[in-house]
Parts: sequence; C-alpha cells; structure tokens
Amino acid sequence: MAEDRAYNETAPRSWLGIMGQWRSADADVSFVGAQRTWQSGGRQIGIGVAASDIEKFAEGDITATVTFGEGTESGFAAGVVLGFRSFDDQFYYVEIGDQNGFSVALFEPGVGFRALARSGGGDQIRSGRDYRVKGTLRGQLVELRVDDVKVVEAILPRQSSGRQVAVIASGQRPVDFNQVAVRSATPRAF
Repeated sequence: MAEDRAYNETAPRSWLGIMGQWRSADADVSFVGAQRTWQSGGRQIGIGVAASDIEKFAEGDITATVTFGEGTESGFAAGVVLGFRSFDDQFYYVEIGDQNGFSVALFEPGVGFRALARSGGGDQIRSGRDYRVKGTLRGQLVELRVDDVKVVEAILPRQSSGRQVAVIASGQRPVDFNQVAVRSATPRAF
C-alpha cells in the first residue's frame, strides 16, 4: 500500500478483557477461553475481545505475534481489531484460524461475526508456532499479512467508527498475543 502520510509508532502498555477470559502481563495479552455463546458453522463457540490503552487508531497497521496453544477441538481463530468502539457498534478485524483460513471479518450488532473476504484453508495453522499477523487499514481498504505475505484484502462497505486497538480470539484453546505494535497515521491538517 502506498505511503503518503506520516505515522506514529507505539505499543499497548495495558489490556483489559471485555469479553471472554483474558490474562495480561506487561504489554502482552493471552486469551484463556470463553463461554460458548456464539454460532459458527452451526456450532457453539466462545469468542473473546481484549481492548488496549491505544484509543486513536484511524488508519495504519496493527501487528502482533500470535501463538495458538494446544487443543483438540476445531473452531479456533485469532486476530487484530482495526478500531473497536463497543459491541453496540460494528467493527472490522483480520484473523487467522482453522475454519476461515485467512480473513477480513466484520462484527455487526444483532447479527454477529462474519467473514467479508477469505483465502486459504486453516489446515496450515499449527499450535505452538508463532505467526506474525499484520492488519492494515487505509481508508476503506483492509489487508491481512501473515509472516510478511499478503494473504487477503477487502474493501469495507463503510469506515469503522471505532478507534481503539483490540485483539480477538475464538475457540477452546489458549492464544498468546505478543509484541503488539501499532503504526497509526497522524491526523491531516486542512
């Protein structure tokens, strides 16, 4: 994606789990699990969201090292939210997982979670391996890179109203989010 703006680079200092069970230490956060209150592929799954102390993300990149823990159940995923506000507002996120593969997805209040675009199957995703996940938002264009390889992109139907950096995970296995970094576009002066 073209670079025509100035950017600030920072990293979250603290996290708070707002849905599901989370554990945080310093700048890292881990999904521990969640009650199975959502549907995916006709099955009940648990989903969690943890919000960070960064509240001014409108455009740029969010990068995290994601590691899935051991587990036997399918239906796991993890990613970064590109601007969270609340569960009363829609938000977009990029994720990797065993069912949607690599996807750009949307949460809609009253509807739930769904993929907008996806590629590949999730049979390549392995427990214990570190994946460098990078979500990029430029206007309404979203891109997901995994280990520096672009795997999917989508044009959003509308811009996100949220500005808070968050992470999202689902399933019954733990997920670690380490080395989260945010590169946010500085506001433009008119």
